[in-house]
Amino acid sequence: MPFPVGSLVTLNNGWPFGDGPNEWGVRGEVRDGQVHLVCGSCSQSVMPLALALDEPGYAVTGDMLKSRIADHCLKVHAADLGDAILT
Repeated sequence: MPFPVGSLVTLNNGWPFGDGPNEWGVRGEVRDGQVHLVCGSCSQSVMPLALALDEPGYAVTGDMLKSRIADHCLKVHAADLGDAILT
């Protein structure tokens, strides 16, 4: 029987795999004139923050950042997370 997704919301502020995106290292970086949120472990862009340096960037919330970081971690770093994604 699958574990109900709704019950995961109460675990670790919605992240069932430990502190996950709240603790994952990221940084802002300019690439080809665009500002990106970049993973501190693999240097891949997690998401764009602004398409140009001379224009306003995207309005993002903490939940949006957390969601994109979580998505990146699960897609790219699942092996690094090990047993944490299985519990």
